[in-house]
Amino acid sequence: MFDRLLEQRWAVAAVLSDRSVTTLSDARTLDLADDSWIVMEEMLPVLRSLKCTTTALCGESGVSSSMIYPVTATLLTKHLPVAPGESKKVAEYKQTVSVSLKRRLKPDEVESAKNVPFIASFLDPRHKHLKFANDALRDAQSRSCFQP
Repeated sequence: MFDRLLEQRWAVAAVLSDRSVTTLSDARTLDLADDSWIVMEEMLPVLRSLKCTTTALCGESGVSSSMIYPVTATLLTKHLPVAPGESKKVAEYKQTVSVSLKRRLKPDEVESAKNVPFIASFLDPRHKHLKFANDALRDAQSRSCFQP
């Protein structure tokens, strides 16, 4: 929605300023402040990465549980770190999403090596280097796979 709204920003402004279409009171109610437009522009790349992740993990065909940890790691390391100069709202949103993902999936905890999605990632040849896992997780997974 943000993408489409930003694309049509000037058309929306034109309609809101045209008194034959929109009354002054409606225009004041519906008009967005410049700060809101800026937040939308800054939030768009974050929302696009989350949409891409959702699409990848929720597809009807070709989806594998082995993708959960690598995709989450990519989000946490590349798309959700707070960048210098970002607005406070975007930084807070990124932080909230990161905390939620870490709380739910526990991607840095050794206990995660026992989870089925992590084991599937470990066994999936596409992720053979386990770049998404820290050294402790890799060691724990290696030990658990080679025990009788």
